[in-house]
Amino acid sequence: MKYSDTQLNQVIEDVLASSKYRHVAPELVSIVAKQELENQKDLKSAIKETRNRLHQSAGAYLNATPPYAKWRAQMELCDGADALRSASLEWMQAHASTRERLPILSDFYSSVLANIPVPSSIVDIACGLNPLALGWMGLPAGVRYIACDIYADMTQFAADFLTKSGAQGAAMQCDCVTNPPEEAVDIAFILKFLPVLEQYRRGATLDWLQRINARRMLISYPTKSLGGRGKGMAENYEKRFLDAIASTDWQIEKYLFENELCFMVTKGELGT
Repeated sequence: MKYSDTQLNQVIEDVLASSKYRHVAPELVSIVAKQELENQKDLKSAIKETRNRLHQSAGAYLNATPPYAKWRAQMELCDGADALRSASLEWMQAHASTRERLPILSDFYSSVLANIPVPSSIVDIACGLNPLALGWMGLPAGVRYIACDIYADMTQFAADFLTKSGAQGAAMQCDCVTNPPEEAVDIAFILKFLPVLEQYRRGATLDWLQRINARRMLISYPTKSLGGRGKGMAENYEKRFLDAIASTDWQIEKYLFENELCFMVTKGELGT
C-alpha cells in the first residue's frame, strides 16, 4: 500500500513501545516497517508483520530479556578470569545462538583460530552474547574487541563485560544489516548472521561481505533450526555461501561442528 511519513512513524513507535523490541535499533525497525507498509494492505497488518519479522531474526533467540542488572552485580563479584568464565557459561545460556555453541565452545575457537596468526583486533558483528566467550578464544591480553548488535541493552552489558575482562574496544548498538562497522581489524566474526541478512536484503551477501574491513572473516551458519530440525541445512547453506562468493579470489577453510558450519575466509592471498 502507499503510505505516509505519519504512518511509518506510527509503525515504528508502536513496535518500539513493546517491551520486547524497545531496545532494538530504530534504523532496523524503520527498514522493516517500510517494507511491510509496502507489502501489507493496511496499517494494522504492517505493524503485525514488522513485529513478526523482528521476532524471526532477533527476538526468537531470547526467551526473555536477560537480567542484566543481576548479571552486573554478579560480575562485580567475579575475582579473576576463572570466576568470570564460570559466570559467563551461565549468562550465555540466555541467548539461543551462544547456548547452542556451549557444548563445543572449547573446541570451537581452538579449531577455527588454529591456522591463522593470533588476531590483535576483532569486530564481532551481530554479536549477541558471543563476547562473553572471550575467555575461550585464546586471545592476547588487551585485545581490541569491537562488538555490535541491534539490542542497546545487550551491547551495553557486552561493553561492561569487555572492560571487566581487560579487553580494549567497545560494544555498541548498530543496524548490522545496512550499516555494519567500518573499522579495520584483523578478523571479523560473522556468526550465524548471513541468513538473517538475506531475510532483509535477498542476494546481498557478497556486497555486504566486501564492505567488511577485515583481512579475515569467520563466517558461520546454523546446521539446525531453533526447533532442532536440521535435515539438509548445512549442505544448503554451504552451497548458497560458495555460490555467493564464487566470483572472488578469497581463500576458504571449512569447519563443521554438530550445530554450526564455519568458514574461515581470507581476502586475497593467504598471508601471515
